Amino acid sequence: MSRSIAKCSDVVVPLGLDVSNVIDVEAEHADAEIINIQAPAVLVETSLFEVSQDGVTFVTAQNSTAFGAPQDLAGPAAGKARDIPSFVSKYWRLKLSAPAAAERTFKLTKAWNAW
Repeated sequence: MSRSIAKCSDVVVPLGLDVSNVIDVEAEHADAEIINIQAPAVLVETSLFEVSQDGVTFVTAQNSTAFGAPQDLAGPAAGKARDIPSFVSKYWRLKLSAPAAAERTFKLTKAWNAW
């Protein structure tokens, strides 16, 4: 068994908008065990993950916690990266706290075990 890693499509929030392009889970990373997202070096807005079953109606994704109420699933801060869960939803995107002051490009990679 070996670990395989591949780049996925970028997640981009265009200038003046507050949502990214939509990522189709089956097309991009259905085989992923781990997905990593890296924020741009300059990012004054905060971000949350949104999920959808139909690609039209999106809701904020939440983490399950061992203790207490679920928490909204935040994107990485400027210049940081984080692993994200394999979503059970068909689509996801990022939503910024305000319209992007400049285009924001987040880099995605996925990892999976190859047999």
